[in-house]
Amino acid sequence: RPERDQEFEAGADGGILGDRLGFSVTGYYKKTRDAILSKALAPSLGYTGNQFINVGAIKNQGIEVELYGRPIEKRNFALDLRASLSTNSNEVLDLGSNPDGTPILSLGAGQATIGNPVDAYYARRVVSAELDATGRAINVLCDDGVGGPGVACGAAPPVLMGRYDPKMEGSFSATATIWNRLRLYGLADFKQGNRHTDNNRRALCQVFFRCDENVNPLNYDPKLVAEIQTSGTATSFVASDASFIKLREVSVAYQLPRRIASWFRASDGNVSLSARNLHTWTGYSGLDPEAYFVTQGFQRLEQDQTPQLASVQLSLNLTF
Repeated sequence: RPERDQEFEAGADGGILGDRLGFSVTGYYKKTRDAILSKALAPSLGYTGNQFINVGAIKNQGIEVELYGRPIEKRNFALDLRASLSTNSNEVLDLGSNPDGTPILSLGAGQATIGNPVDAYYARRVVSAELDATGRAINVLCDDGVGGPGVACGAAPPVLMGRYDPKMEGSFSATATIWNRLRLYGLADFKQGNRHTDNNRRALCQVFFRCDENVNPLNYDPKLVAEIQTSGTATSFVASDASFIKLREVSVAYQLPRRIASWFRASDGNVSLSARNLHTWTGYSGLDPEAYFVTQGFQRLEQDQTPQLASVQLSLNLTF
């Protein structure tokens, strides 16, 4: 069946000083019932797979803010600034239940759990380990999910690593206009509070055994080495913080005088030079925190993805 949404939204916007300074702010609360989620089919049916079902409820809430202003406005120079910020939090409120009272969906099936985000990231995590003289992990215990001393990793549940979608994102831009013809523009944006799976590192360390931790294990934290040596059972070490700040665009544009545009038999025109994706500030362990594909269960997985390319573009626009 279709999902059913109920949403409340409130906001305000305004401007002062002849609209040289302004703002817009919006807050929202949204509740979704009959949410469409994926359920793993029982092996007793004779084949494996997943089925989309209507189950439970999810809430989303957040705030969106935008500020803009023109702090400098002179005859031959003007400066415009604009900033935006948005937040989002979501939570699974209900997952339904079977006739015997057990949840229809469970963490063991790789799905969301009540009280956590719908896009939650789960993985098994080593909480204690030692290394013998050869660098092999011994006495390895994984997080038991209830704050205990730990259990054998094969019996440990996946625990919450974070969420795939950012909790906060925003941007800042500045535009300088000189002599009413030359325009300089810059844009930076950011996302914060999310994690992605760096599957290139997992494959490198747990499949091909080519990480330095494989060669020189005694130089590293025993818990990290122990996770790598589980060959995929524990993978919290590839749950990488995907927060970033990116210099998204820098450009310069010049409005052609009409006498120059007439050389092309045009009534107006401009020439511009722009560059995009110039630099990314991030602690992400992979190639690019924006390079991923979405797998079953909302998982953001980066493996053999092409990062966003830096580009430079020169253009001439004419109006006839």
